[in-house]
Amino acid sequence: MKTLKEFSKGLNSQVEIMNEKTKGVIDEIIGKCVTVNDYEFMSGDDGEFVVFTCKEIPDVFYFGSKVLTEGLKKCDEGGYGEEIRSEGLPIKLVKKKSKKGREYTGVEYYPEA
Repeated sequence: MKTLKEFSKGLNSQVEIMNEKTKGVIDEIIGKCVTVNDYEFMSGDDGEFVVFTCKEIPDVFYFGSKVLTEGLKKCDEGGYGEEIRSEGLPIKLVKKKSKKGREYTGVEYYPEA
């Protein structure tokens, strides 16, 4: 069982992987190949979203886009969560435009470097 001090630190951040890490800006990793090595889901005003970390930047966490949240949710439901946490999941976040011209952040899984 966690001590009260350990438990209370988690109250502010909601998910454990955010503890002891700095919040990153997703634009810093757009267009770069990174390896997701941990993730958790949080509920917010706009529904559920993913919080994730990358092997290449271990002291930083990021809030994921809707597309990444949906992809990691499917991986999690498919039973790949532990494999992602132990082996990592290579991704590349890319800016895309929808058919209606809205910009969003897409995901390439196992991108070519």
